[in-house]
Parts: sequence; C-alpha cells; structure tokens
Amino acid sequence: MTNTGDGELGLDKTKVVVVEHDERWGQRFAELQQQLAVVLSPHASGVEIAHVGSTSVPGLAAKPVLDVAIGLAHDVSTETLIEAFDPIGLGYQGDLGDYGGRLFTIEPSAGVSVANVHVVAQCNFQWTCYLLFRDELRANEELRNSYGELKTSLAKNYENDRAGYNQAKFEFVFSTVSALAAEAGIDIVPSTSEPAE
Repeated sequence: MTNTGDGELGLDKTKVVVVEHDERWGQRFAELQQQLAVVLSPHASGVEIAHVGSTSVPGLAAKPVLDVAIGLAHDVSTETLIEAFDPIGLGYQGDLGDYGGRLFTIEPSAGVSVANVHVVAQCNFQWTCYLLFRDELRANEELRNSYGELKTSLAKNYENDRAGYNQAKFEFVFSTVSALAAEAGIDIVPSTSEPAE
C-alpha cells in the first residue's frame, strides 16, 4: 500500500504530494471501515465510522492518505483502542486534542502512512466539523475547486514540510467550518485557535 503514482495509497509522513482523486479510495475506505467495525464491536456500541478529508470527496485532489473519523457514543480508553487496533496494523500516534482527537495510523513501512484514523466523541465539535466540511465539499463545486487549487498550490510550496502545509490551509478550513456551523446554529469552539504543529 505505497504511493506508486497510480492512485494507490501511501505517502512519506514528512512529504506533501497532492494527486487527482481516485475512485478506488472509497473502496479502500469501505474495507478499512469493515475491519474497524469488527475490532471495535467487543468494546463499544453506537460507533460511527466516517470517511472524511479530501479522499472522501469525489473530484477533489488529495494527499493519497485516507482520513477516517470514528465517532464514539461512549468513551473507550486509549489502552483499549490500542489493543483493539493493533491486529489490523493501526499504531497510536498520540492525542491531538481539539485538532484530531486520538490519532492512529497505518504505516506499512517506516514513515509511510496510508491511513489516519481519528477517534473522537460523537458529542464533540470535531465530529461535527469533519462531517460539515466533507458534506459541503461534496455538494459545493465552487468551494471544492477553491480548496483543490489551494491545496495544489500549497503542496508546491511545502513539499517537504507537512506541518507547514497543514498550518497554511488551516485558515481556509476553519473559516469554512465556522461559517457552516454558524449557519446551522452549531457551536464549535475549540480550546485553542490553531492546531498543534
């Protein structure tokens, strides 16, 4: 599962490469979703597993790395999640707080990620933000095109700086989600105004 340039998943965690959308990403998500549901079922009920991020939006250029959000109806300890996810190759990367929740990644080789799995509470604003942004990108061609152009431009400027790339697109994402949430009457107030690097 490495990036071969033909739509396969996988990217060095320090690099930024944005490629055209590949329809196979949806199938890869469905396979991972099924695995996640199986390993979580003994530990949690009311779990929602969503394909989020740019790979979930047809027509949007993206880094070839799946983003998955798991919304928990009830808390599950980090230790339990680590144990449950280990058999399917998900390693714990830490708690990103308001900007990603508990992060797990699939890395088939050292430093190469094919999937980021963010575990958050369904009642947390992060869950709502993931879905609001994804759904609006899917529905709004103008927004999708603007975001795609921004990502492509930033990828050229931050080719070897993933943290810088994420920071540079933060304002676009945050302002879009804030406007969508305000329109829907949803309060999304993080504890800090910018993501950790």
